[in-house]
Amino acid sequence: MYNRISIVPMILLLLGLSSPQGFAQLLKRSKSIPITGASDPNLEVVCEVGVDLQSTESYLLYGVGVGLNLTRGFGHLLRHNLNQDAFPVGSPIGSNSLVYTNMPIGYTWLRPIHSYSWEVRFPGNQIFVYPGSDFFPGQTNILIGFVRQHPVGAGNQYGWVRLTRETADPRNVFREDWSERQVTFMPSGFAVHPIPEQPIRAGEPPELPQLVSEVLPAEEGLPTRVRVSWASGWSSMQLESAVELGNPVQWSPVFGLNGTEAVFELPEDGQLYLRLAYAP
Repeated sequence: MYNRISIVPMILLLLGLSSPQGFAQLLKRSKSIPITGASDPNLEVVCEVGVDLQSTESYLLYGVGVGLNLTRGFGHLLRHNLNQDAFPVGSPIGSNSLVYTNMPIGYTWLRPIHSYSWEVRFPGNQIFVYPGSDFFPGQTNILIGFVRQHPVGAGNQYGWVRLTRETADPRNVFREDWSERQVTFMPSGFAVHPIPEQPIRAGEPPELPQLVSEVLPAEEGLPTRVRVSWASGWSSMQLESAVELGNPVQWSPVFGLNGTEAVFELPEDGQLYLRLAYAP
């Protein structure tokens, strides 16, 4: 994912580097890192980290390229606007977001993030730094939006991926104690709205209806009762209950609801386990 021919080298001479192995950072090989954990692998957002390591007696060449991909036909990576690819924290990701489509690779939308390479020449440990292509220069924390086909229900769902790195300058990899900073953007978080066609805010969890509970006034001959309710307009949400929070938790639908509220007798142990879940 980097092209050494098209970049201009910058030379940085470092002293104290005793072996080429110490220069290869923590990332030793190419990685394909699934992010969203979809049940269908075609719906997965994946971070691809390509590592190219070449070593001879006279030099060590270490290159890294990072990108995101998503299978075409099932979704798209998104842009905040015409001039900005990353989404600011709290900005909505939804139907008004722009589609990022300028690099299809086969059946995959590839979103290049950045690339760089280092060359160590022996003897002397001269280090040549090739900054490569960086679509987010100077940034160490970015949020990329995406839309994909809902893996269970009809319609699309919106989400975001956070990518972070410790330094944006590959020349700044070493600290004073010769430990290494993270130069490569790596995924550090994501969120997907579980309900189709609902927008999500970049860097934040999805906004979902909340259960509100109240203990009903005591009435003669009746056990203690609790009423739960939630906002209207969420027809795709289903109230579920569980006997205990074991592993795994066994959730069952609650039937006989009165609109968006339900009344329950409080068990003797005072524990009542309820949740709202998306039901396509």
